[in-house]
Amino acid sequence: MVKLTKEEKLAKRRAYRKANRPKENAYARKYRAKPERHEKHKAKMRGYYHKNKEAIKQRNHERWKHDPSFKEQKRAGARHSRYGVTREDFARLLSQQGGLCAICRGMPTGKRDFCIDHDHATGSTRGILCSNCNTALGLLRDNVQSAKNLLLYLEHYRCLNSLKIA
Repeated sequence: MVKLTKEEKLAKRRAYRKANRPKENAYARKYRAKPERHEKHKAKMRGYYHKNKEAIKQRNHERWKHDPSFKEQKRAGARHSRYGVTREDFARLLSQQGGLCAICRGMPTGKRDFCIDHDHATGSTRGILCSNCNTALGLLRDNVQSAKNLLLYLEHYRCLNSLKIA
C-alpha cells in the first residue's frame, strides 16, 4: 500500500467533499445541531476569519466584482438577516409592485439596487423602494407631517413659477 503525503490526502478529501457536497453538508448541519458543537464551530470560524481576514476580504472583493450570483447571494443574505425577508418574499413584494419602486414607480439608478423599506418603530416591512426614494424617506425620518410640508412646499413654488412664466 502506497503511503499518501499530507497534500495528497488533503486533495483526496477535498475531491470527496466536492463530489458528495449535499451528503457532507447534511452531516455537518446534524453534527453542529448541538449547542456546544455549534459554539465550538463558531469560535473556530471566527479564529480562521481573524487569521485570514485580508485574504478573505480580497477574495470576496474579486468575487463581488466578477460574479453576479455572489453579489445577489450576499444581498439576499443581508436582507434576510436585517429584515427577515427571504428571496421569495422579496420577489413576491417586487412583483406585487410591478417590479418598480413603490413611491416613484421607477427602476433603481446607477449601481444601487432596490432597498427594503421598513418601519423603524415596529421593524415591519412596508415595501421596496429605489435608493433615491429610500434616502428621501430616511431624511424625512418617516415623519408624515414633514412629508406633507414638503408636498405643500413643492406645490407652492410650482404655482409661483407657473405664474412667472405666463
